[in-house]
Amino acid sequence: MIGAFYANYIGILTPEATEFGVPRTVEVLTIAYVGGRGTLWGSILAGFVLIGFQEYFRELGAWRLVMFGLLLITVMIYAPKGLSTIKKYIW
Repeated sequence: MIGAFYANYIGILTPEATEFGVPRTVEVLTIAYVGGRGTLWGSILAGFVLIGFQEYFRELGAWRLVMFGLLLITVMIYAPKGLSTIKKYIW
């Protein structure tokens, strides 16, 4: 369904017209993993956190990617099942 809306927005779908390459695929999979596999709210939270982090530190250039990697490592150490499991620490 979203693909149909995207095709209407772009006007035509060709491999060159789409922005979905390897980097975008890795980003989506990272959001799903960090959010917690199989959870909707965890992935939404991870999307806001990870994309917000990337955009906030965009002017740092390559250091942004190093900081992003450290953030991912921190999440994987302290919340190995994803960000959806942190609610038990908050509530």
